Amino acid sequence: MTIGTPLWDEFVKNLKEVKLTVEDMGFMPTNFPSDKELQDMSTEQKLVIEEEFKDFYACYAETWTRVVHNNMFVNVEKVNEEVRSLYYSNYVNLEPILNKIGDDFLKYIVNMSELCDIEKIRATYIDKLVKYRITASDNAIRYNDFLCRIGLEYIYCVNFLTDSFDSRVFNEAQKKEIKRMILHSADVLEENISETPTVIDMDNKFKEKIEALHDEIKAHQLPAEFADYFMAPFKGIGNGNINYYKRLEENLTDASRERSVIEYARIAMLIFNSKKMSAKKPQTFSEWYQFFCKIVGCKYNKDYKPVKLEATENLKKEFYFLLN
Repeated sequence: MTIGTPLWDEFVKNLKEVKLTVEDMGFMPTNFPSDKELQDMSTEQKLVIEEEFKDFYACYAETWTRVVHNNMFVNVEKVNEEVRSLYYSNYVNLEPILNKIGDDFLKYIVNMSELCDIEKIRATYIDKLVKYRITASDNAIRYNDFLCRIGLEYIYCVNFLTDSFDSRVFNEAQKKEIKRMILHSADVLEENISETPTVIDMDNKFKEKIEALHDEIKAHQLPAEFADYFMAPFKGIGNGNINYYKRLEENLTDASRERSVIEYARIAMLIFNSKKMSAKKPQTFSEWYQFFCKIVGCKYNKDYKPVKLEATENLKKEFYFLLN
């Protein structure tokens, strides 16, 4: 079913192509050999793995250049104009068309956390290809950057269109959840690309938009899934219990508080070390910190380790309810 807007239909086709590529291939083989197996491989076996890598390389090079960059990033403003013109059109029944736009968008946008495992992909796949001389380091860097560029330009398009939709497509709460999903991904990808893609560098407002997105997301209630990580009494459930979760949420979403990246990391550490978390608590601080940043909308710094994150006296006073 088309919606009578050719550019949108083409854009959805490209969204779908990226989604299917990610789902069908992943970004590395599902059963990649261990270090021991790679070390013991014959030259012929390594050649087989090299050919497999070339297939991945070629696929994602094309996905970025043809699909994401040429057909999405370059055309997203025209797609935006076409969709917005529908809002003022004379269609007798516009609702089914706008519903179709919203359904398409949600159905085919990729959860970019798939791409945010770039550090894992590099450690368990790309770096090993270089270590065991299956591919050259230049190829490994380019492959890393193809994945990051796909992610960054894709996120740019998704964010741009999310802003353009009126309330008949997505209400404000739905828009915020889409933005929350993509924000953490943008931070991680920006940190892991070897050099900023020229096309994004040319758009001088890209970094400003990412920062504005941080501010926008931090100014709202946290999603319900965050509450699942805390014990019932902490959320005021049960006789005589105070709802300290509400106070935690208010402190984390208070737009008047200007917090640094390391301050947010220290708050994440305070929560992780508290006795207020439920059985859903991740096993490692690294897992929790990444999730915390994604939910709260703060920047993630991969270099922050627990030993560096002792809470300041001011934080202990502000979040005293985590310490008792």
